[in-house]
Amino acid sequence: MHEQSFDLLRFLKGAAGLEKLSHALASGKRCVAVGSVGSSTALSAGLIARRTQRPLLLVVAHLDDADEAQEELSCCGVACVKIPALEASAAEGGGADLIAARVRLAHELPTLQGSERGSVVVASIQALMQGVQPPGSSQRLIRRVRTGERLVPQQLVAWLSEAGYRRVDAIEEPGEFSVRGGIVDIFPISPASLEERDGAQWRAR
Repeated sequence: MHEQSFDLLRFLKGAAGLEKLSHALASGKRCVAVGSVGSSTALSAGLIARRTQRPLLLVVAHLDDADEAQEELSCCGVACVKIPALEASAAEGGGADLIAARVRLAHELPTLQGSERGSVVVASIQALMQGVQPPGSSQRLIRRVRTGERLVPQQLVAWLSEAGYRRVDAIEEPGEFSVRGGIVDIFPISPASLEERDGAQWRAR
């Protein structure tokens, strides 16, 4: 399977239409191409990315199409990343991992620029419709808490609210926190708990 896909990509290199399209895109022109069907769409995208030596965004209709395109491009040796879509809530499982993957990918995308072999970013329409925090804003959304560290309760609650966390009675999904007496429960990527010590300050446990 790997050998067949690689031969097909080499065959496409000789297609005059793809050569013209690659040159036009590299020069910054707006292009419209029609007639691509099946696997040829993903393989054409991989070839154009290599020719232009730029990241190329391949938008597909469905989640399964994104998985297939990523597999086909990887089999051809084309550098490829997929933007995951949030399919289910964290309460149903898997949601937190997908959120983390999307944030991590947002940081990695700028590194794809300038690759000599080109790269393809595959995304379903659903994945593109779901927002993610800009990479530049991540630092203010990160707070490191170490075991034994003392925290001022009001400051922690204020930071959680400013960072977009929702205060609820009981945490169930990522991005929620609750305060129950001297305990604050936080649901970031994995559940965490802080318990009050020494009156006015809290320590992580």
